[in-house]
Amino acid sequence: MWLLLLACLSPSGPSAQEPAPPVTTPSARGPREGKAPRPAGRGGRNLPDGDTLVLGPEALPTDAPARTLQLIPGVELGPLAPLMGVNGGPSSKGAPPNIVELYQKVGITAIRPHDYDGAFDLFPTFGFGLNGAGDYSATDAVYQQISTGGFGLFLRLGNSYHTAAPIENIELAQQKMVATVRHMVKVAKAAGRPLEFVEIWNEPDNPDFWKKEQADFFDLFAGTAKEIRSNFPELKIVGPALTPGATRAPKGMAWAAAFFAMVKERKVPLDAISWHMYANKPELYSHAATQYRKYAEENGWGDLPQIVSEWNTAFRPGAGRGPGQQGTEVREKKQASAVVAASWIAMQQAGVDDAYFYCGVDPAMEASHFYGMFRPDGSSKPAGLAFVLFKEMMAHPTRVDLAMDRTDDLWVLGSKNAAGEVVVLLANASGDRIAWESPRVVTESWKVAEPEAGVVVEKGSSKAGVVEPWNLVLLKMGGA
Repeated sequence: MWLLLLACLSPSGPSAQEPAPPVTTPSARGPREGKAPRPAGRGGRNLPDGDTLVLGPEALPTDAPARTLQLIPGVELGPLAPLMGVNGGPSSKGAPPNIVELYQKVGITAIRPHDYDGAFDLFPTFGFGLNGAGDYSATDAVYQQISTGGFGLFLRLGNSYHTAAPIENIELAQQKMVATVRHMVKVAKAAGRPLEFVEIWNEPDNPDFWKKEQADFFDLFAGTAKEIRSNFPELKIVGPALTPGATRAPKGMAWAAAFFAMVKERKVPLDAISWHMYANKPELYSHAATQYRKYAEENGWGDLPQIVSEWNTAFRPGAGRGPGQQGTEVREKKQASAVVAASWIAMQQAGVDDAYFYCGVDPAMEASHFYGMFRPDGSSKPAGLAFVLFKEMMAHPTRVDLAMDRTDDLWVLGSKNAAGEVVVLLANASGDRIAWESPRVVTESWKVAEPEAGVVVEKGSSKAGVVEPWNLVLLKMGGA
């Protein structure tokens, strides 16, 4: 057996009645073709009260594994979802000069242009009074880098965190957002990458982004969506990018239910639901997807596509001083790669159609507790290392069932390529050692353990192994 270190990516170098007809139009995208059936659950696991990781003492390497899993590749379940998008990137604060190359190396396919604090924002593109004709120079400069880098654009209409301000004239804001769509349709077409998705607003249930009444947002969303559908029927309308509270807190759930009831009542076009999740318990993604499916079904839309337009772990400032508290380990340490990967697996299993990690780059080297998958110097954080393994999974695009006992803390996903080669992603989000066995020979094992080591690839021949606590492993198996 010999080891190969992927040094280029090592961190050494930064929301009971007869169903009504769907409000989606004939151009709306249905569920992904060949979409894998959703499992009823993962071994009857229950939703936790919060998203706190129970870190506890880790098992010592000499301890016997807590359990052994049999990994037996079975029937095909349909294509993997392309959950390879990211927020921000070229020209983001802190972005290194080679950010496009870094994104390409970890398999990023599309960018949501959020938090540029200027580019793609309603303010200041049209001025804070929305009286300007529209200065798209900053937007165009960023988009040129996105398109030449080969990335798709998931257009978010609205404002970034630092440019959010009250909307005084709803009708005028609606007009300016439609004007932005018109501009981007033209620019994207000229670049040979036609625009497909338009997401209306960002976290309207968060007062940081919507500073008026809920009814005012409903007017903005409904009017904008109808104008976009009238002028650009080919575009898929997405929204409203709700916060995690829309599926976890009574107030947030009431806000979400009222929004979807409005969409139905006013016959507002909606082709996909977008939502955000920041959590350290992967099952919260499964719970959210189930709840959004319930919102859709209650309004007669069936299985409406779901897009997670922001996701990451949940960092708690000042935490980390007691048992079960999350400090920097969920962004900087090995727990981060394990939880990020388990969450990615949870979204695949829950039937999420698309996802955009938040975000690409930390704003400064001293802010490594921040959301990025890279630091300003171009070095990878644990999330960036996890994406290396996600890219390899996507190179084996057909998901396969694995005949195995479910376990609460090891998240497992299998897929294969056209040649029949199977890969299995195992994310151990626990302090236990967990063993695996397979009837197929494993020819390669890709491991992310301590972030400083990067991605380590072991080549050899084996039918058994162990996933250490808070480790992430990808196994490559030969044919049957």
